[in-house]
Amino acid sequence: GHAGWRGTVKQLAVKMVQAMTAAYGSKPADLLAAIGPAIDGCCFLIREDVYGSFLSALPFSKSMIHQVNQQQWRLSLPDINQQLLMQAGIVKSNIILSKTCTCCHPSMLFSHRAHGQQRGTMAALIQLKHA
Repeated sequence: GHAGWRGTVKQLAVKMVQAMTAAYGSKPADLLAAIGPAIDGCCFLIREDVYGSFLSALPFSKSMIHQVNQQQWRLSLPDINQQLLMQAGIVKSNIILSKTCTCCHPSMLFSHRAHGQQRGTMAALIQLKHA
């Protein structure tokens, strides 16, 4: 599922793993996950309200957020979501992490930050293999 900053703060990645465990009996250590292109730390600037939301909901993220000036910080949503998936029990070697920033590549990918309301959509595929 999509996890922008709000979905990341709400720990949607963890909830997805929990839902798969509950519904299908999936073992987190057996799951494979992919984090596709997203806005990354090179372009994702946040202000104090969003910074506070991350610190409150995800205390570990403090070490992953870097202050730019008195009013702005940078963070990598893919890196924080990777950490959440690992906390949910998915082993790091089972997580594919795209480091392609959508904002850096507006001619190739849609980005709310780069395109504003003149953007399109992207899709994700999820597969459940029965053992």
